[in-house]
Amino acid sequence: MTIFFSGDVKIGGWSNYGTGFAGALGVPSLTASGTLAICQQSTTSLTNSHGGMALPGRFFVGISVLDFQTTYGGKLLVAPVVVLPVTVPAAGLNVPFTVCDTILVNAQFRLQAVELDPGAAKGVAFSQGLTVTLGM
Repeated sequence: MTIFFSGDVKIGGWSNYGTGFAGALGVPSLTASGTLAICQQSTTSLTNSHGGMALPGRFFVGISVLDFQTTYGGKLLVAPVVVLPVTVPAAGLNVPFTVCDTILVNAQFRLQAVELDPGAAKGVAFSQGLTVTLGM
């Protein structure tokens, strides 16, 4: 099978943007690892901002950047298309993922996590935004 692409084919990658909002142990870290390539397993990792107990939270997933100040002190940095409930263990959360649709080569996804942390100034900790670009 031969697949033709228009435009430049990128190598997969990730970067953080914006400013998070600290919980008891600081701003939760949201990162990606692996090849970030089509049909290859990669991982999104989130640290626990409290550290002493599992925390309920949410993953916001979208394609557009947002800069919305919330009443909880932090900013929502993703215009969410999907909101996923998560539980972040005290040791952190690793979420493996694989995308196998070649139409998504060069696609950029935005993610952000929030955690209900009693040690945060207003009870909620926000990660920075995360941009993930899928490569070939």
